[in-house]
Order: sequence, then structure tokens, then C-alpha cells
Amino acid sequence: MKALRWQFGPEDIEPLEAHRQDRRVTGTALRELRKVKPLRQIEIAELMCTADNYSVGYVKCLVATTATDHLVDPDRGKAARGLSPEELSRIEHEMTSQARELRFITESHGRNTLHLVVVVSYLKRLLENTRVSRYLTQRYPEIQAEFQKLVEAKHLADEALS
Repeated sequence: MKALRWQFGPEDIEPLEAHRQDRRVTGTALRELRKVKPLRQIEIAELMCTADNYSVGYVKCLVATTATDHLVDPDRGKAARGLSPEELSRIEHEMTSQARELRFITESHGRNTLHLVVVVSYLKRLLENTRVSRYLTQRYPEIQAEFQKLVEAKHLADEALS
């Protein structure tokens, strides 16, 4: 990890250092990162952390789908055994698309979690009101039962807050 500090700032390498200590990131995977420029290294590190995938194969795939202008040695080219330039281009496009979708999902997850916490809290307050609870029980017992399940689902609140 110390050898990579010249390429990364301390704040950039922290997420990978934690996983390196957990033995989730191998030295081989980190050596693959040396093939790309620092900005792309950070992007790959973020993708690895977001996808929770620290395998050498994943890193090699991300490096292989890196644009040549982001490679440290563009003259050397990308090593992708058994792939034609068209296949490599298609994979590159697909990886870019999936990275974009993964970032969107990650960003929207926080917002959705907040909404879930607010809704469950509101339902809990509604069901604690005896008049509302009695009304729902008498007129809409199936809805009241579902609301009660949501409020009692302790794991929902725990997952949302973690």
C-alpha cells in the first residue's frame, strides 16, 4: 500500500486500505491499478467499494475497459486475451453503463432509506392513535394488518439505519 501512496492521496486510499487489512483486496489487484492513471485508479477503487467486489478479475476487467488516454502506458495497449477490438469496445461500453447505474442506485438508496424511515415512523404514530387504529380495524382490517406488519418489522428500521 505504501508503494501506491505516490499515486493516491491518503484520503483516496483509505477505503481500500481497510479492505486490504481485511484481506479482501490482494496485492495483485492493487498492482493492476498501476496500469491506469491516478484519477482512473480512484474511479476503480470507488467502483470496487460500491460493488463490494475486490477480486483481481474485476480489477482486470475494469482496467481492460479503461480508455487508452487513461492508461499509464497507452502505447503498450490493453491486454485482453481472446477478445477482438469490437468485443472489447462492447465490454467497455457495458462496464461504463453499469458503473453509471451502480452510482445511481447507490445515490437513490440513501434517499429511499430516509423515506422508509419517515413512512414507518408516521405509520407507527398513526397506529398509536386509538381512533385511527379502531377506524382502520373496523373498515379496512387488511390495510391495518399490513401497516402493523411494517411498524413491527424491526429489521426494516435496523437495515434502514445501518
